[in-house]
This record gives sequence, structure tokens and C-alpha cells, in this order.
Amino acid sequence: GFVIPDWLRRDLALAPSDVFARAGTTDYRYSIRGVVSRSGFHKVAFRELSQKAAHWNALARGFDLDAGAVSFYAIDALSHRFWADSYPAEFEAGDAPAAEPAYADTIPAAYAGFDRALGEIVTALPKESAVIVASDHGFEARDGWKRVWSFSLANALAEAGLVAGRDAFPIEGQFGFATLRVLPGPFAEREALLEKLVGFLASATTEDGQPLFGVVRLD
Repeated sequence: GFVIPDWLRRDLALAPSDVFARAGTTDYRYSIRGVVSRSGFHKVAFRELSQKAAHWNALARGFDLDAGAVSFYAIDALSHRFWADSYPAEFEAGDAPAAEPAYADTIPAAYAGFDRALGEIVTALPKESAVIVASDHGFEARDGWKRVWSFSLANALAEAGLVAGRDAFPIEGQFGFATLRVLPGPFAEREALLEKLVGFLASATTEDGQPLFGVVRLD
């Protein structure tokens, strides 16, 4: 068999490492590394819906699976970010941003895209196969509109004089976790930078004074 980590991946590792070559197909892995804009999430999600099924079918054939599981994250990613664009009438007036007409069809198109992908997978299976489709949760509008995830770590760091890219550190991931990696270089400079980053993250608090981050320092 094989394992290809998906949207919560911590690195680009595969098992086995030559899984795509052995299946005779090109490399495809869902990833939101570096994706920080709505347009970016839109592009990555619809790429998953259009490409993942064919890659999964190739892998299933190449490894002659008896059982397997393939996940699609697009519905979740898009619903969190575009529900108000597709269904603006479900939200009360207030601080909700204006719906963007360009994204009005996002949610229906996402479900149609998943339906096509599922059909592509099922069609390729032997007729005696059993197929289970599961969803981790559904979606609906909240009472009113509330911005749940809007914190920009890069902007907050820049305001504190720590600029990713200019200074010797990149930021990877800003959904659930963030990894700030201090790049190799003169020890004293890099150690001082690490101390500044850890100090900033440890000092960030919520409105009621609770720590905003759980900071794990790895030397």
C-alpha cells in the first residue's frame, strides 16, 4: 500500500517515496503551503476536485488495492471561506463583507466537482466493490456574520520589526499551527532572532489575557 499525507501535512514525505512513479502517474499532493489568499484557496481546492480522482485511480490500479481511502478537503476549505458569497441572503446585515459576484457559484460548483470526482472513482472500481462516502460535518450560515479566522501572523510580526523573508526566517502554515524556521547563519545573529520570535509569540494573548499560541521551541 501507500500513504500520501494531505492538508495537514508537516512535510513533503511519501510512503513509499517513489509511490507516483510505481503507479505510472505524475505527482499530485493537496497542499496549502504558502496559500494565504481567498483566490489561492479557491484555485487549490478546484485543482483538487479536477485532478485528485484520476491520480487516485492510477494509484489504486498500480498497487492493486483490496481497500483504500481517499479524502477531499475542497468542500470544507471553500465552505469556510465562500459560503457568504454563494448564499449572502443567509447572513444578517452587519459587519459581513459584501459578497463577491465572481465567487457566487463557488459552493454549488464545489459540490458538483466533488460529485464528478466521486463518479470518476466509482466508475473505475470493480462492480462488486463496496463504496462508503463519509463527511466529517455539514455547513450552514451562522446567526449573523462573524470573522473566525483573520489573524495574519506575517503582518503582526512585521509590525514588531520581524519581516519574514527579509529576516532569516520563513513562515509555513497559518491554519491551526505555524512553523517559523530560523535559517542557518552566524550563530549569534540567528540565536538572537530565535529569541525575538519566541518572545513575540509567547507574549501574544487573547482579549481576556490568555496565551494566543502554545509555543514549542526546537533547537
